[in-house]
Amino acid sequence: MKKTIKHSLVLVLPILLVAVMFIPPANTASSVVHDPTGDSDSPAPYLDIVHAMVTEQQGKETLIFMMVLAGPILEPLESVLIWVFHLDTNPATSPVGLYNEYVIRVLWSSGAFVGQVVDRTPLLTGGVPSITPIPFSIDGRTVKVFAPLETLGNPSSFGWNAATRPGFPPVAYVDFAPDGGLATDLATWTQ
Repeated sequence: MKKTIKHSLVLVLPILLVAVMFIPPANTASSVVHDPTGDSDSPAPYLDIVHAMVTEQQGKETLIFMMVLAGPILEPLESVLIWVFHLDTNPATSPVGLYNEYVIRVLWSSGAFVGQVVDRTPLLTGGVPSITPIPFSIDGRTVKVFAPLETLGNPSSFGWNAATRPGFPPVAYVDFAPDGGLATDLATWTQ
């Protein structure tokens, strides 16, 4: 009997340890949205969002933006692809048309991937948006982008959505999570 308990503990403990590693701390701020598979306007599964999440990386003053797609991102790819998160950090600017002050994206262009934060707040005063490179990772069908809170104006909350686009404007977005458009159907992240 003692031998059976000992062997059971040897098998169960590693499983419990792995499970605990994937549970975020209780005070981690997260926001998750789900999106139906197959609702993209593109046949490419790597442009079809299944779910998206924004979560705070505790102790690092960084937000992780994650998008899970219907299929893996495989090369060769089209000339330009964009996996993007739009952030509305100041609803008061919506009436003048700037409802996404920040754009967090992974961009495939000229044969390379890059992670970026596009700060559009200078547009409110006639300025030019700035682009800051940020770390990202792509693992099969999961795209993650790591944005320091300071690159986003240190917001305590914001509205957000995720989208995919097979090119630069005027090419249209092909999928949104949650479903809808840029100005509607935003999820909320709160610190």
